[in-house]
Amino acid sequence: MIFFKERFKKFFTFSIKEKLSIIILFLMMILAFSLAFGYIYGKYIVLIAFILWLFVIKKNDLKRIFNNKIIIVLIMLILFHYISILWSQDVSGAISYSNSIVRYIFVPILIIGTIIRKEQLKYIISAFIFGMFINEVISYLIFFDLIHTNISMKYGYPIGFVHHVRYSVLVAFTAILILYQLRYTKNSYLQVLYAVFFITMTANLLISGGRTGYVVYFGSLFILSFTYFKLNIKNILFLLVFPLIVFSVGFSMNKNVQSRVLMAIQAIEKIYNSNNYNTSFGARLAFYPITIDIMKEKKNNAFFGVGAGDSKEEIKDSIKRLKNIIPSNIKHAHNSYIEMYLNVGVIGLYLYLLFFVYLIRVKIKDKEINFVRQAFISIFMIATLADHLFRAKETMFFMGIFVAIVIVQYQHEQKSKKLSLKSNI
Repeated sequence: MIFFKERFKKFFTFSIKEKLSIIILFLMMILAFSLAFGYIYGKYIVLIAFILWLFVIKKNDLKRIFNNKIIIVLIMLILFHYISILWSQDVSGAISYSNSIVRYIFVPILIIGTIIRKEQLKYIISAFIFGMFINEVISYLIFFDLIHTNISMKYGYPIGFVHHVRYSVLVAFTAILILYQLRYTKNSYLQVLYAVFFITMTANLLISGGRTGYVVYFGSLFILSFTYFKLNIKNILFLLVFPLIVFSVGFSMNKNVQSRVLMAIQAIEKIYNSNNYNTSFGARLAFYPITIDIMKEKKNNAFFGVGAGDSKEEIKDSIKRLKNIIPSNIKHAHNSYIEMYLNVGVIGLYLYLLFFVYLIRVKIKDKEINFVRQAFISIFMIATLADHLFRAKETMFFMGIFVAIVIVQYQHEQKSKKLSLKSNI
């Protein structure tokens, strides 16, 4: 209590710009906290933070971030979305989607990347984890029929505020972050706390009903076991066997999860035996022939795409041409790579992949932030194979926040490196 009183008193000794910077940090913490509560809160948080940012930002900070290759490629991708309006039939839809990329991905990166300092990143990450913990508690309360929300009643899953696929991705990412803390924390009390949190979070992933979360969870752990951790028996047991045991126990006790996994197997059998794509899993696979069909149309150009606002109608028309291969009410490809290709063609898809290539190639010395970077890349790139997370606003915010964290750490290390070289001259 004394600590907070001292910090509160110290706040009033700061200059106006320093006070605004602290308020912006607090707003970014709230944004990270609010991810699993729905995008509507973040929408207003970012707007307020951006207005304050205009009074704080320095020319050198802008110059530094706009020299970053990740940001350059993202700007090029955004600009190409706006350019695609020229050949889009649905102009308002194209403008709306392009604006969403700016508002929910680019602006959070810009604010965090220029205002937040390296030592403040832990507060944003902690706020995200705490928000997920609160959502986990709410999820269990829904699961045991103690409370209900509009979303849980609408979709029938024990999820409080967002679609179960997006929620499962956030849970998978959180569980992996907790596993990292469990792996490296030396304090025995914290180890017990993290172990309990990891088990309950993994169980929460199971009951959420998002099969995408299951795939990204184990897929990411498998990738991290090769890219981040040393490949030895201890790490294999910790990264793969321990989570698998927790997952298996939960799976054996939950009939709903068993039925959803069985449905995925049956969906594959339907496609193989009768070319029937009319299932949740089958619909995702159906978009490969649908994409080919769309690009066969003379009016469309594979190089430039159909335009940022036109994929919805193109998909609807293609489903009719393919004799209702899947229900006509499906509005997007459930795959960010396919959706990107449809909207802005080979050029847009290339820029999208290049964005991640630069994110992969960034060298971070800080072990924890480097782990966050690798975990985010694997989670997001695997998850976007099963859903269009580049369109869902909650996951767009998720992307903006954690890409910005990587950029802040990278810029800090580059600055420290330059200062070290100067001192040695």
